[in-house]
Amino acid sequence: MNQTIYVIIDEQGFISDFKLTAADGYTAVTVPLAWVSDFMKYPTKFSIIDGALKAPGNLPTLSIDELKQKLDKANDTIGTQQGTITQLQQAIGTLTGQLALMSVDQSTTVKDGE
Repeated sequence: MNQTIYVIIDEQGFISDFKLTAADGYTAVTVPLAWVSDFMKYPTKFSIIDGALKAPGNLPTLSIDELKQKLDKANDTIGTQQGTITQLQQAIGTLTGQLALMSVDQSTTVKDGE
């Protein structure tokens, strides 16, 4: 089943506003059921050509919510990796300090045993 919507189009034929009920200055347009979800997310990407609704060919394949979830997950991963890097840097600092102390101990031992 198709959905009838009411639109206003800009000078280039793209939808600039829409309503689900009839209103003054709005033109009735039929949205195929398969397009309803995409139309509701990205109405300004659709155009009217020769009185018919045309869908763009370049809509995102992910919803905004799906994209946000992926970005949040990536940020969590980055945060975890930054924590690991900080821990490794601290461990390297500790080991460097221990090596320096061992070097001092050995040079002191060698001088005492001369």
